[in-house]
Amino acid sequence: MIDITLCLITKGRYEFLEPLLQSFDRVLSFEGVHVSVILNGVEPEISRAYYEWASRHSDTVTIHAFPKNDARGSTYWGITKAIKTEWVAFPSDDDVLDEKFFTNWDKFIELSENAGAVACQLTLINYEGKETGVIRKPSYDPKLPLVESAAKAFHECPFLWPGLLVRTNALPTSIPPSRFVSDWLVGLYLMFTTKIVTSDSSFLYYRVHEGQESSAVSFGRKSAEALFHFKNFVQSDIFTLWMSKLANSEVETYLRSIRKFPPIYGDMQFSSELVTTITNKIIALKNDVVIFRDAHFTNALAHNLLIDSKQLIFFANENIEIDLPENSVNFYFTLLPTVCEKLKGLGNYSRQDDENYPTLKVGCNHSKFEKDAIRLDCGITSVDQIDQLLISATGYFEFKEVFNTAISPFEYKLVRIWRTFKGKLHPSLNKILFRVLKR
Repeated sequence: MIDITLCLITKGRYEFLEPLLQSFDRVLSFEGVHVSVILNGVEPEISRAYYEWASRHSDTVTIHAFPKNDARGSTYWGITKAIKTEWVAFPSDDDVLDEKFFTNWDKFIELSENAGAVACQLTLINYEGKETGVIRKPSYDPKLPLVESAAKAFHECPFLWPGLLVRTNALPTSIPPSRFVSDWLVGLYLMFTTKIVTSDSSFLYYRVHEGQESSAVSFGRKSAEALFHFKNFVQSDIFTLWMSKLANSEVETYLRSIRKFPPIYGDMQFSSELVTTITNKIIALKNDVVIFRDAHFTNALAHNLLIDSKQLIFFANENIEIDLPENSVNFYFTLLPTVCEKLKGLGNYSRQDDENYPTLKVGCNHSKFEKDAIRLDCGITSVDQIDQLLISATGYFEFKEVFNTAISPFEYKLVRIWRTFKGKLHPSLNKILFRVLKR
């Protein structure tokens, strides 16, 4: 039997109101579907429209009205936690529900067995409500190991909030007062506390337009909010307990995954600071010298910094000797065949255990020039060779733009042009493009 509440929080979008309520009418024809509407400081005309509509569904629709708009999801979380149905979902006021989903509820129940949440894909529509030919899928992949998915969950929101169906008893008791990352924070909570499955079904039609809430401020403003709350999450009991239980090999996989999926979309201005918080937490929880090294290596790379393992004594809280199985650096390099004997000892420093380390070739004064290679002075002492390697490699990676940097205004403009172009394509062409890019 269907047992779900659709929780709608709206500040009032009159231009999308009619198609939204019509879609609610269609899904309310299924027994067991309920709607909870939170009027978040809407205009009187919008309020009257909702109340008039709700009067036709007095047994299944509940309205909560607040006189002033408050963008903090935490303000209304108590209403969500009071919902009595088994499932809850959060459509937006510019979406259109797809009633076909509820005709296959038995399939959904079979899929969701023992799961705390089901992440559905979304069918995109434009401002006029026409399908664009694009299907958006959640980034969460249940086939990945949890430690890799957990790292990726800080890189981008793992779920599409309007397409996420959650068991009410799996939701957190409270959420932080965030405007732009409340859904991301709930997603993180679910990642670490319950089983999640994905569905190829579309729960609703997701409207893409310039008036969306996410377009209200700059990307940096949203990233700053994410950084603040994510740092708190890393310090929380949930993350601490999860990390404490990981085997050392799993922690190594998690660190590799952070290098592969830098937090907060890899925006260096914010990502590197969160990596510091995460790696410091790992070092505090795991008393292991190899993890200590690789956590510092990961944090250094997040700040575009190359270091060698001998420098780790300067990153300790007290005077200690760090007994590592071998000396190493936080990047991978190969020595050219023609490098002289004086530099061949450097080869022992190269990391070869992770494809996510940056890579280059190393030669010397006697080496024939090769592309993607740096040239070291083989006349200096062996003590200074590693410092020279780090300085030259840093310059090389900066020149080659290997290090993660914030997107330039020109690159941002290209992205905007591409999005505009894609929005004007015929739906059939978008479908072809989607299939090509998905491969």
